[in-house]
Amino acid sequence: MARNDAPPQVDYDLVVLGGGSGGLAGALRAAAHGARVALLEPHEFGGTCVNRGCVPKKAMWLAADLASRITLAADLGFDTRPPALDWKELVAQRQRYIGNIHGIYRGLLEKAGVAWMPCRGRLVAADMVETDTGVRLKAGHVLVATGGQPLRPDIPGAELGGVSDDFFRLCAAPPRVAIVGGGYVAVELAGVLQALGSRVELFARGPRLLGDMDGEIVQQLQEDMRQHGVHLHLQAPVHALEAEGGRVRVLYKGAEGDAAAPDAFDSVLFATGRRPNTDGPAWKRWG
Repeated sequence: MARNDAPPQVDYDLVVLGGGSGGLAGALRAAAHGARVALLEPHEFGGTCVNRGCVPKKAMWLAADLASRITLAADLGFDTRPPALDWKELVAQRQRYIGNIHGIYRGLLEKAGVAWMPCRGRLVAADMVETDTGVRLKAGHVLVATGGQPLRPDIPGAELGGVSDDFFRLCAAPPRVAIVGGGYVAVELAGVLQALGSRVELFARGPRLLGDMDGEIVQQLQEDMRQHGVHLHLQAPVHALEAEGGRVRVLYKGAEGDAAAPDAFDSVLFATGRRPNTDGPAWKRWG
């Protein structure tokens, strides 16, 4: 008798790769219309938005806003003293909130009858996904919703800096921080860290921040950031990082040629864009 070495196969109307905002919405909507759906997500539900983006960022913004208001109250004559922030407790409360969201998503998927598989998958045909557990899923349709990850620039010493994800791993405000980038993520990180006690310098390669947004609003934003203590380096593309006694020095091209920030930084964070998880080596997250 011939031996059958073919991997087990299960049929679905829709197989979704990724349990972030797009994948969850697609899976739940298809299931609501009667489709047989499988969703592959090896990590936390909610993707970047819930775990390393919008949701935890709003928690940090709330803390930053409260710190600013307490300072303003003292300036206006209220008998208040700037309280010390227990950063670890803030992070614990933030993660508990995120954990509740994970539970809500699990409940929604179970109620909708979506088969959640905590594994990775790769396309082996237009209608076939193979999981890293050896199961093949035959699908009428496949939804690729694998999201993206922060991009680290290809410059010498880049490994000395973190990315925006690393901001959410902080357990205290670093005394001096360099943010590399001129987009909205860079602006948000700079504002939060400055409000929570860091001294922040932001390095942008262009002549202004937020290049695609309204010029007058950006001009006012830049002035407000300076008023709050953020040091802006515009037209200052960073071309290298160097280690210096446990800290990091930022090298950039200024108006008069190559330059270096006067002091080294305790932390450098890149906010220089994102790339899809289906792009090059990042696809290995799913393949």
